[in-house]
Amino acid sequence: MDRNFQIAQLIAQKIKGEISSDGADELQRWIDEDPDHLAFFERVQANDHLLSKLDIYERFDKEAVRSKLEEELFSTKVVKMDTRKWLRYAASLLLPIIGIGTLYYYFNDQPADSLANIDEIIEPGVQKATLVLFDGELIDLTSKTAPKTISQGLSQISNKGESLAYAMKEKDSVSVKEINEPTSPLVFNELIIPRGGRYQVALADGSKVTLNADSKLRFPVAFTGTTREVYLEGEAYFEVAHGSKPFIVNAESVDIQVLGTSFNVSDYQNERNAFTTLIEGSIKLHSGSDQQLLVPGEQGVFSKERLSLTVEEVDTDLHTAWVRGITEFENEDLESVMRRLARWYNFDFEFKNEQARNYHFTARLKQNQPISAVLEMLALTTNVKFELKEKTIIIR
Repeated sequence: MDRNFQIAQLIAQKIKGEISSDGADELQRWIDEDPDHLAFFERVQANDHLLSKLDIYERFDKEAVRSKLEEELFSTKVVKMDTRKWLRYAASLLLPIIGIGTLYYYFNDQPADSLANIDEIIEPGVQKATLVLFDGELIDLTSKTAPKTISQGLSQISNKGESLAYAMKEKDSVSVKEINEPTSPLVFNELIIPRGGRYQVALADGSKVTLNADSKLRFPVAFTGTTREVYLEGEAYFEVAHGSKPFIVNAESVDIQVLGTSFNVSDYQNERNAFTTLIEGSIKLHSGSDQQLLVPGEQGVFSKERLSLTVEEVDTDLHTAWVRGITEFENEDLESVMRRLARWYNFDFEFKNEQARNYHFTARLKQNQPISAVLEMLALTTNVKFELKEKTIIIR
């Protein structure tokens, strides 16, 4: 057995408390060989995901992975990658087990000088947003000077630093002036989420909307019309309160009509498709003359190239993982992966290797991971390299 893989297995056994005395002696000899080995071993032990990843690794069959790889390369036309080690292929198909791949990466001393200090320059996203009131006033909701409460006509807005909540004021606290302020459905506020941000808003009807990075939601201060209508750019997860008035989401590519349900909408301008994923209830999608009714577990996909709307069954957890602080990729090409990462980590990117755009990845990552760890994961499965120039990541 390759000694690198042997050491990897010993580390896995050590973490799980299953290492033999001989294995412990062998691992200790390896640690004592080089200070870098000790530093790496300590870093691995601090990885709270490594245990389960290594556990999976110990169970999968090499030949089955090779066979699966051939099927994936043929069916998805993934650009063939460097054949140095079978593990590099396995990782590209089974990236949720990146722990063992990370060991391989470090054992082979991949250069990281080009990414020095990247974690100080590019950081994971945080809760932040700007609220635009109907009169044009801008409020940075997470600044130290941001107000905790905002009065707007008959509405009271509470800012909790990571979410907003709209509610009608108590009758005895409303002044004559406030009664005369505009509160019609035509009076809108807008919540703007920058790249590297996220925020939640509870609307006046009790519906909750969680907005992803690089997104906007335009909504009425009060739902006084015959419908509850909002306008979305980007991605949001909706938990719509039941009510007699239809709730309508106007996105760039589709309109969604519901009475009370939870669903995810992803409709970014720079993406080829728009996705509407239903978790509970039922929703009706409209795009031009196309209409589709979704049931839980289904996703409406609007192709911006073909201008067509289709429906398919999906794993809804995959498309709502971001709400829980997790980024998941399922056989996504590197260009799509980089776009998603760029929104959350707030960076620009540039491809110097056109073939690399078509490499495909499957992964499950916590969104608080440093960007260096994410790029290392991507690099260890292919022969692409990443470099940092100011705040732009170059893919070679």
